Amino acid sequence: MNRTARAAGDLILAGPMGAGKTSIGQLVAGWLDRDFVDLDALIVARESKSIPELFADGEEVFRRAEREALRWWLERGADAPAELLALGGGTLEDAELAESLGRRGTIVHLDAPADALAARLDEPGRTVRPLLSGASDPAVRLSELRQARAAGYARAAAFSVATEGVSVTHAGVRLLRRLYDATDGPWRTRSERLVPADASVTIGRGAMPELPTSRAVLLIDETLPCVQREWVDAYLGASARGGVVRLTRAGGEPAKSPESLLGAWRELLEAGIDAATPLWVVGGGSLSDLGGLVAHTFKRGLPLTVIPTTLLAQLDAALGGKNAVNLDGVKNVIGTIRLPERVHLDALYLLTLPDAELRAGLSEAVKSALVGDPELLTQMQRSIEGIRARRLTALETVTRRAARVKQRIVTEDLYDVGERWQLNFGHTFGHALEAVAATQGEPMAHGDAVAVGMLFAVRLSARLRALEDSSLESRLRALLTELGLPTAPPPPLLADKERLMRALSHDKKRRTGTNTFMLIRKAGRLIPVEVGTTAVEQVVESFR
Repeated sequence: MNRTARAAGDLILAGPMGAGKTSIGQLVAGWLDRDFVDLDALIVARESKSIPELFADGEEVFRRAEREALRWWLERGADAPAELLALGGGTLEDAELAESLGRRGTIVHLDAPADALAARLDEPGRTVRPLLSGASDPAVRLSELRQARAAGYARAAAFSVATEGVSVTHAGVRLLRRLYDATDGPWRTRSERLVPADASVTIGRGAMPELPTSRAVLLIDETLPCVQREWVDAYLGASARGGVVRLTRAGGEPAKSPESLLGAWRELLEAGIDAATPLWVVGGGSLSDLGGLVAHTFKRGLPLTVIPTTLLAQLDAALGGKNAVNLDGVKNVIGTIRLPERVHLDALYLLTLPDAELRAGLSEAVKSALVGDPELLTQMQRSIEGIRARRLTALETVTRRAARVKQRIVTEDLYDVGERWQLNFGHTFGHALEAVAATQGEPMAHGDAVAVGMLFAVRLSARLRALEDSSLESRLRALLTELGLPTAPPPPLLADKERLMRALSHDKKRRTGTNTFMLIRKAGRLIPVEVGTTAVEQVVESFR
């Protein structure tokens, strides 16, 4: 069959029983925002008989019903919405139907060893499959069926995906990674520039920046799911003919220590890395910070490419050019400002993010909307269901628009002397909450702290008569709630008002003994204002 890139039409999953066609198919269909169709369910609906009942009349009776149902599905008009179809294990043995399916969409073969299939089919709640009924050893029978049908799968499918040993989510991501693979994926597309006039930041599923050298350094988050790491390794392994020097760190603040930085320098020195060797960073914000500092300082500068794997990093750390490590418990005290040569934003990384990390990024997206894209605020309010379901189009819309706000402001004020202060909206109080929570032994997630910080800033704006949009607080509170973000500080933090005020006194943008808050008149219009202690304390009290 033709395996060159094609438009992303129908997706058709084939494979033996137990390979995950239904569970993986339903999940992937949700991500792609298309209907999921199970061929067996379609047969049952058309025939008003269960699959075992049809088989009881003879396998040929079932196969005839299967062919009729499939032909009915294939007769949908060319303009019908794309769907995801899960076939029966033996459907592709009909060569004519297999050819028709191949013309209609992309066929993918899901597979696992026979013993793994047998174990899944033996799980509680599973119905007995007619073709296994009476088999003394289901694994042996499954092995026979797999061998008999192997040629049909190989002939019809664009590629095969192994589903053994990974979760349904990770198998689904592995499937999409192959579909959108930049080299030979059937659905591969070109990445697009985030801003047309600037080639440094691109966005696109599965695409990767080109590697303009025969050797590379890879700094990668070792906690990144294997289905993401294996794809990065495969790309660099195939592209970097001179080899890849691999540095690993666990994502999180411990990666941003002087010891971690010194260790990276030593690893590069021992590997004989020269100033022309590009450094690729694949990970979240902490690795973006560390990798940026490594790239800026080693041999006076290595070419830097950042592939941010969290939504927060895609909207913030990877775009800002601020690179830093922590020292003696003080965050980001040793650092530089230097933009990467290239940044690529890929929504497929967001599919494996823990919920808490996705919420952190969504909090940052809300901030970007309030700072510079009021229409995005409305878009997020309308797309709550899609965002929650991690539909790729919904996530990409949020990422694209929020990242543009950050990139525009950073381009105008890279060194943080004016316009860039807008990006601190919600962070002044949010950082204080994080600091106090840490001292209490109950860390507060950054996204949660910023969410509360934004509401604090809106209330402070209203108290100081700066707020012009009286509906903004209620709209913001409703959106944060829908996104699963908090709308008030945890009670233990509120109870420690003295420590909160002390934390505010250490804010890095504090001048002449007074905190500067970014206040908001309406979405898209912010102003910096020096605010005295009394007004701040009054707003803190309003959350009780």
